[in-house]
This record gives sequence, C-alpha cells and structure tokens, in this order.
Amino acid sequence: MRLTLRALLAYLDEILEPEDTEDIGKRIQESEVASALLHRVRDVMRRLRLQAPQVDQTGKGLDPNTVAEYLDHVLPDDRVPDFERICLESDMHLAEVASCHQILALVLGEPAEVNPASREHMYALPQVAAELEAMEARQGGESSSGDGRTGVGPPPPPRRPRPVVPDYLREPAGRRRRFPWAVAVVLLIGVGVIGLVLADHFGLLGGDRGEPVARETSKPVASVDDAQPSAPEGGQAPVDQRTTDVGPAEGTTEPPVPEPVETEPAPGQPTGLVEGAPSPVTEPTEVGPERPSNVDEPVLPPGPTRPSGPADPATVTLPKAPVADRLVVNPPDEPAREEAKPPQHVGLFVSDASEHQLLLQFDPQSHQWNRLPVQGILVPGRPLLSFPAFRPLIALTSGLRVQFRGGTQINLQTVDGQEVPLIELKFGHLVVGTVGKPETRLRLSAGGRTGTLTFVDPESRAAIETIWTLIPGSDPEKDPVEAVVNIYALSGRLVWEADDGLAKIEFKTPSRLALGPTGAGPAVPIDKFPGWAVSSSVDTLDRGASRRLEEAIQVDRPVTLGLKERLDHRRSEVRQLASRCLGYVGDFGSLADVLNDPEQKLDWPDYIEELRQAMARGPDVAAQVRSGLEGAYGTDGAKLYRMLWGYNAQQLIDGQDAELVDALDHELLAMRVVSFWNLNAITGAQLYYRPENPLSKRQKAVRTWRKRLENGEIRLKPTAAGGLPARPGVPADTSPKKDAAPPAGSPAAPTP
Repeated sequence: MRLTLRALLAYLDEILEPEDTEDIGKRIQESEVASALLHRVRDVMRRLRLQAPQVDQTGKGLDPNTVAEYLDHVLPDDRVPDFERICLESDMHLAEVASCHQILALVLGEPAEVNPASREHMYALPQVAAELEAMEARQGGESSSGDGRTGVGPPPPPRRPRPVVPDYLREPAGRRRRFPWAVAVVLLIGVGVIGLVLADHFGLLGGDRGEPVARETSKPVASVDDAQPSAPEGGQAPVDQRTTDVGPAEGTTEPPVPEPVETEPAPGQPTGLVEGAPSPVTEPTEVGPERPSNVDEPVLPPGPTRPSGPADPATVTLPKAPVADRLVVNPPDEPAREEAKPPQHVGLFVSDASEHQLLLQFDPQSHQWNRLPVQGILVPGRPLLSFPAFRPLIALTSGLRVQFRGGTQINLQTVDGQEVPLIELKFGHLVVGTVGKPETRLRLSAGGRTGTLTFVDPESRAAIETIWTLIPGSDPEKDPVEAVVNIYALSGRLVWEADDGLAKIEFKTPSRLALGPTGAGPAVPIDKFPGWAVSSSVDTLDRGASRRLEEAIQVDRPVTLGLKERLDHRRSEVRQLASRCLGYVGDFGSLADVLNDPEQKLDWPDYIEELRQAMARGPDVAAQVRSGLEGAYGTDGAKLYRMLWGYNAQQLIDGQDAELVDALDHELLAMRVVSFWNLNAITGAQLYYRPENPLSKRQKAVRTWRKRLENGEIRLKPTAAGGLPARPGVPADTSPKKDAAPPAGSPAAPTP
C-alpha cells in the first residue's frame, strides 16, 4: 500500500485493515518525513486558534467540493498531487482535511438506524399520492357533469390536499376547555358502573361469571311460589322441600312422576348422543308443595344471581358433564399423519456473523434470490450466489470447505448412491480445501467440462476459476462463447480425472491446470498465484461499501429492494457496488443509467466491462442486458448493445469504424462514452477527447478523429488482434483482478 496523505489520514483514524495498518506503521517508522508529517497532523488538529478556510474560497481548487471529492476518492488523479501539495504547505488546509476525514470516519462508522414503520410509510407514499389524484379526478368529473352545462370542458386543475397539522404541533387546549370534557367522562363512567351494579343485583347478567345463561322455555309454567302456602303472620316459613332429603309429608298423597317430554334441541346444539352425558333436557311440569324424594333435585348455581327465595325450575341450569364423559363414541377414523421428513441438505453457511458476509440462495417457487441466514441449510438444486467484495464460507457434508471469492455463482447437486457432492461453477472463483481428511473427492463441472477432483493430502487446497470471454464482433445471443477454466494447486497434491476417461492428471503446488475445450492440458508450474487466490481480504473502500450493502439486505425482504435503496447513497463506492450487484440478479437498468451520468465518468470503463462480462455469460444474460439498455435509451439502446460487442478487423474495414467516429458527436452521452471506449481500445489513443465536454470543447478532438478515419488508421493494434483489451489502451489479459470474478451480471434465474 502506498504511503500517501490519504493513507496517513486513514492510519490515524484506524480504518485500515490490520495488515495495511502494520505496513503503513512500518513505513512511518522508517521514514523521517512521514513521522514528522504524522506529528504535524496531530498538532494542527489540536490548535484551537487556527483559522479555517473561507466557505466561498475558489482559488487553487480549494473549495469545499474539492475537499469532499478528495476525501471521497473521486477527485481526478491529475488534480490529487496539486491538492496534497497545498495541504502540506498550509497548516490551515491540512487541519481542515484531517478534521473532516476524522469526522467522516466517526460518523460513517456507525450505520444510520431507520424505523421500519417510517420505511414502510415512505414506500406507501406513491400509492397514497396516486389515490389522492384519482379521488380528485373523480370529484372534478362529478362537479363538471352535474352543473348542467353542455360539452366537455377542460378538467379542473388538481387541488392540493389540505395540510393536516400533527398533534405534536397543535397548541394545547386551556384548562377552561378541558374541564367540561373531564366532567362528561366522569359522569359516563359513573352511569356505567351504576348500571352494571343494578344489572348484577337483579340477575340481568344471566348467572354466575363463567356459567352459561339459563335457557328459558317458551311455554308458561307454574312457579313453586304459586303452589306453596304462604307463611302465617308471626309463624315459621314453610320448609323448602327442594333442598331437603325427606319423604312426603303425612296426610298427602305422592303425585305420580311425570314422564319426561323430549324437546327439540336449540339451534347449534349437537344432536348426537354423547357417552356418559345427561339425558336431554325435559320440559318442566307443574309441581305441588312437596316433591318426591326419589327425584334428583337440581342444584342452584352459587352466587348472587337471584334474590332470595324459591328458584324457578324453568331457569335452572343443569350441571355440566365431566370432560371425560363428553368424548364422542366411535370417532371417525383419521388418516395417519406422516412424519415430516427433514429437508435434504449438502452443507451449511458457516461464515461468522461478525464478518457481515452475504450469501444468496435461489428460490424456484418465488423465482427470486433470497438471503441465506448464518447456519442456513444448503439445499441441493438451489443455486448459490455471492456478490463482489464478499467472501462467504460454506461447509459441505463430505468434509470440504468452500469459500467464494467475489462475484460467483454455483449450483450444488447430489448424485444418487454417491456421497461425493457435485459443484457446478457457473462463473467466478472458489477456494476449496479439506478439514484434514485425505483422499477427499469433489465432482466439478465448469465451462462444459466435468470430472472428479481428488484432494490427496490432508492439507490440499485448490483455487478454481471460470472466465467467460466475449468474442469481438459476434452476437452473444447467437454465437457460442468459450469459457476458460483454471485449477490452481495452492497446497498439497491434487488429481483431476475427466469423466470421459481420457485424462487423469496429478499436479502439486505451485502449478496450474487449464481445462480447455478439447480437454485438459498438462499442469504448468507457475511463479505466482493470482491475488484473489492467496488473499481473502478486500481494500478499504470495498470493505466499507460491502458493510453498508449487507445491512440493507435482510432475510425477510427482497434483495433488489435493499440494493436499490443504496443507489442513492452519499458515498460513490456504495452506489457503484449496489449497481454491480443488481447486475448479478439480472437488473441492468442501473448499470445502463451510469453511462449517461457525467458524475460517474471515472467509473465508465468499469461499468462497460461489467456489461461485457455479463453478455459473455450466456444468451439469456445477454438478452437481459439488451432489455436493460433498450429500457433506458429506447432505440439508441440497441445501438449501444451492438457497440458493446466490440469489433473485429474485418468489420472495421467494412466501414463500421465510421459509425464509431460519427457517434462521438451524438447527442446522447452514453453513445459518446461507449464509442470512445471502443476507439480507445482499438487504437490506444485518446486525442484529448472527453465525452462529457460540451460540443464546443470536443469539436477539435472530433476533427482529429475524422482525419484518422480518412487515413484508415482506425484499425486493431497487433497486441489486440485476438480481441479487445480488458480496459481501454491495455493489452488483452486473461488474468483477473484481485476481486475479479466475472464482474456483474448474473441471470435473474439460474441458467441450465
């Protein structure tokens, strides 16, 4: 890592990776100039009387916007040395930059918390606005049709909804206005309490609490009070025969016991017999003053449900049958419930929660990608997707640990009767190792090649990559694209055995095995492994952006919703990472929009590479890229899609070089950006042309390009004869960058 002023400020604010912090610390100790600058920065930040730059200062590019662009890593590279020189010469400007950097490190270190209710309210605002407009349109139509006029006039202008003052902004009412309301509330509560007491006293509440209200019959019956003689004055009240267990009185005849009369059940009452339940309720009959002793007397429910005195048999509540006696006899046979089988799985997502890693799993039912929680089960047949700047780790049941390095998509499968898992690497990079078990096997399918990779030693580790290369000038939706598959032996010994049985190759570290279209070639010793294979760390900017992106993607929310929320983030690296990740899930609209945004001019080459890499991944993904461009730019989107194919030598000779030069004057910025990218990649020249400049400033450069066109100088360079370079002016190189998997653009649904 270079020792610059920006790196020194990041070291002071402790936002570097541990290895970068150690590296910068050693360099500061070895350099007297760096040590002096470190102490000077700390000193100027403590000086309270040091003046601050003027807000409206514009000289020498020291306006607030320049400071913000420098701290946000978006200041053009040609202006950075001059800006840092001014900071080193002026204590005031050095203190300003260092203080702003410290504040940003503290503020941006903690994520902003958004209330879920507020988020949902904001999402509902467009729908509410649409409903208000529709309601106003209907009201306007009704008023215009009911005024008696003939003809149709122009609709009335929409009315703004009447603003509503929130409760917390309203002026509190005075005591004089609150007093009548308080009195009314007290009176209502008092009346309610008195009503409840009276109703309870006269039995209007229908029995004791928890007991059912007594069912009254519709036929009038004689009351017990009517048959019993009244007590003489001063005498003793007659004994209530209902609660005694004595025989009939002397001199009286025992009345015959009436036969029970069955009544129809009440609506909703079950008609089937229940084992052990009492007989159906019988119709109460007229009784005399005495009751035979062999008839069971009903028991009155306890509680003050009636005034004292004999009870009315018509309102007697029969005792409930025990719960055990109310079981239905011979219940219908229920089908035997099958025990739920645990879902089949081939591994777990084992990344630590503190690492804030992100792994997506495709759901075939909802046809969308969902975030997989930590310790989530990996279901065979459901593709897994990793975004750039993330390093998720999974553990397979066969004893292998697989780490995704950047943007990668795989599909885990199981073969019947075999314990060896099958990994289908669609694109990207993987690092696979054992857990100390020798002779561990892995079935691998990548780029149309399928075979078995054996980890011979307990410490064997392999790095696997699949790179799709777009053929210049060919239609990716029609012409097949070949993939480059490399297997690196990071440690120990590996054995590759193809399914066709034609190749069985053993190789050990440090070496690389290339799987070509015609078969596997011999393993080649190498001096250096690619950066993505030996280091799982990411740089500071990507690490901070991935942290904020991971916070926006929740398990119970759509992935695209969280990504689109980060498209308006205040930091450019977060916006860029969100756009790339949207391409991985099949949404290329944001990538297309960036090509027409002059503020993203430094990232234009990277976004063009993203789109080209996505187009190379298959016809279905290329069709999605074309749809995204056409949706953003209409008919011009189809022309942009064609220019992204690139050009071969014959196409330039046939006159398509003139189309590229003519596009330098196109009114659409995206057309100028992509055409200039092609011309720069073909010739390696820039000729002082800038697509974002107005017409007056780019006319001179356009005339120079036209002269080259007339001279036939727009031809492929010898170094680019095999195809367009990865970046403008850079020779073609198949080795990826440190985070490179193929950059963005996975299909919305996994390709077969």
